[in-house]
Amino acid sequence: MYSLHYQSHLHTEVNGSNATFDHVTMHEPLAMLKISPLLTLPTELIIYVLSYLPIADILACQRLNRLFDCVVRQSVLLRYAIETKVAGVVDNPHAPLVLSERLENLRSREDAWASFTIKFRSLIPVPHVPSGIYDLTGGIYLLGNALVFDRLFTTAMSFLQLPSSPHVSPAWTRICVNHDIVDIGLAVQEHNLIGVLV
Repeated sequence: MYSLHYQSHLHTEVNGSNATFDHVTMHEPLAMLKISPLLTLPTELIIYVLSYLPIADILACQRLNRLFDCVVRQSVLLRYAIETKVAGVVDNPHAPLVLSERLENLRSREDAWASFTIKFRSLIPVPHVPSGIYDLTGGIYLLGNALVFDRLFTTAMSFLQLPSSPHVSPAWTRICVNHDIVDIGLAVQEHNLIGVLV
C-alpha cells in the first residue's frame, strides 16, 4: 500500500508560553486521503496539461495550493505564456531562440518600456530625397522618394527593416512605381503586403 509522507511545522501558544513543534512526520495511506490524480503526475506532465489551459485558468490553478504555485512560478513555458498575454504580444513560433531566451528578451522589453530606457541609438542615412509619404509598422520603415526638384511628387519608395541591435546595419530597398503616389499603407505582420494608392 502506498503512503503519503509529509512534514509540517506547527507553532502554537500554550498558557502564554510558546510551544513549537517542528518536523512532525505523519504517514497516512493514500486511500484515506482525497488526492486528485493530477497531483500524482510527474511535474513535466502537470506543466504539459496546464499549458493547454487559458491563461486565466492557469492563474486559477496557481492559487490551488503550494504545489501548483511552485509549478507555475518555476515553469519557463507557463511563465512565458502568462507574460506574453500580459504584455499583449504574440509568440513567433519561427524564432530561433529557445524558450528561456524568449522569456528573458520579453522581460527586458517590458522593463525597457516601463522605465523607457533606450538600449541603443542608430543613425540611418537616407540616400534619396524624402517626400511627405511614410509609414512605420512591424519594424518596417517605408519612406517615399521625391523628385529632386519637386518634393510634392512621389514616384518611388524605399523601405528598410529597423535594427534590433547595434550590430545590425540596415539597408534600403527601393520600389519604383512610375506613377505619382498619393499614399501608401503597410500590412506587414498580417499579410506581408504594401498597398499603394496612385
